[in-house]
Amino acid sequence: VVDAANGPGSQFTDLPTAVAAVPDGATLLVRPGAYGPIDLNGKGMTIVGGPGVMLNGLLAPAIQVKNLAVHQAFSLRGAHMGWGTSMWQVHLSNNAGRVLLQEFQYSNSTSPYLAGFGVPPPSAIRVDNCAQV
Repeated sequence: VVDAANGPGSQFTDLPTAVAAVPDGATLLVRPGAYGPIDLNGKGMTIVGGPGVMLNGLLAPAIQVKNLAVHQAFSLRGAHMGWGTSMWQVHLSNNAGRVLLQEFQYSNSTSPYLAGFGVPPPSAIRVDNCAQV
């Protein structure tokens, strides 16, 4: 359980730390809050959020999943992606395994701070060499 507010029963307050710590095939339950990026390389997992779960990427994509083997899968359900500055906010690459995004909302906007400098919003999703998305 990941909870930015460190509520009862939570094991992590930071999503990137939780993603790095759990084994391949794990399921993370994410409570409402703002979280940093998901960066998976050769590790499958399921991330279950819900209303109030916000993912933000600053200099890197908010979600990056790469190099899944055919027997691995990544699933994300119930998240909203906010602003960022990376060119691609979701980047899926070289995945032989399945990638599934459900109940996922994307806001094509740039950070309020950077908007004042005329920085355009990032692009949405980039998929390269993936078998099932």
